[in-house]
Amino acid sequence: AANPVTKAVALVILVGCIGIFMWQGVWFASEYESFVGQKKIAAKNYEGAIKNLSAALALYPANTEAGFRLGQVYLMQQRYKESLKALEKSLAAASYYEEVYYQAALAALGTKDTKKAVHYLMDNLRLHPYHLQAYSLLATLLQENSIYAGTDELAMLERGLVLFPYEPNLWRQTGEIFQKQGDVEYAKDIYVRGLAVDTTDRKLLKRVEQLYPASQRPPLVEQAKSLQAYQEKATK
Repeated sequence: AANPVTKAVALVILVGCIGIFMWQGVWFASEYESFVGQKKIAAKNYEGAIKNLSAALALYPANTEAGFRLGQVYLMQQRYKESLKALEKSLAAASYYEEVYYQAALAALGTKDTKKAVHYLMDNLRLHPYHLQAYSLLATLLQENSIYAGTDELAMLERGLVLFPYEPNLWRQTGEIFQKQGDVEYAKDIYVRGLAVDTTDRKLLKRVEQLYPASQRPPLVEQAKSLQAYQEKATK
């Protein structure tokens, strides 16, 4: 007895409800496959985990956790191209997931794509500024490939020095990057700042001594040499 408009609205609502129920069913099935896959990872059944996690993604491609875990398993097996593909799919679904960027950087490094690895490390550090491992890896990559050390990358390393001042390796690597780019004066400043923070670091002291003539060395050099001599004596 209802009029045609009411019938049409009711039909649309019915179809919408059926669609939601079907989508929920697919989503729950994807979550189940993902959960089983993660249990198999814990049991070190990696081939079984790959099957379940792949099934989870086939059911629901936006299952970020399944894609992340699948990428990790491939990375563990050194199947870098497959790992990068899975992780990039996860990033397409959830660009806010900072840990995926770091894993993607490792996978890209495995495929020898340094440029992409640097790109993903930068994305990771924008989302997670207190990730020391990412700063260390970024510094290592830029130290070995200074061609990729642009303004943004160098600024990111400077932020790492502020957040993690007691990491002498980071000071040395950052200074060397500037030195390779021809900015020796700023490299000297980096080394001196690092030595001021950790006066017992012998490598930083050596860099400062190499770059400064004996007559122009800052007073910090003598202080560091004296302190390191006391430290060596105390160790003996």
